[in-house]
Order: sequence, then C-alpha cells, then structure tokens
Amino acid sequence: MSTSSKPVDPAFVNRKEELRFYLLKLDGAQRCDHLGITEDLYESKRKATAWRDRIAKHFVDGDPNDQPALAKLKDMHKTMTDF
Repeated sequence: MSTSSKPVDPAFVNRKEELRFYLLKLDGAQRCDHLGITEDLYESKRKATAWRDRIAKHFVDGDPNDQPALAKLKDMHKTMTDF
C-alpha cells in the first residue's frame, strides 16, 4: 500500500498530520498497519528507503515542528536496514 496515495482520514486536517500521529502516537502493529510497514521492508533496503521517502516528502526537514516525526522515521528506517 502506498502511504502517499491513501485518502486522508477525515479525523485529520491533512495527510501530514495523519502521518505525524501514526509516527509519534502509535506503536507496534497499529503503527505498522497505518504506515504500510510489511516484512519485505526489513528484507530490502531499496524498498525500505522508498517507503521512507514516500513518507518523508510530507515533512519539511528544516521545520522544527516536523523534526520529531522525521527523527522517528529515520530511526524506523535505520532499524529496517540494519542487517
């Protein structure tokens, strides 16, 4: 499932806020389900990087409000690709 083409949940103002919530407030299976994390992301650096990039494009690297979500995303990507 592509994380960028998914319609925004009506509970959120926009896709960025939805992704921020999933990254920072959920964990475990819930986070995996909402962010489209599958086992193959842990088996392929290419797929894990593409997944990270699809999510990261919703955030601005220099925006202090986006830093916690980007840091979590970076940490998750590192976990996926450290093999």
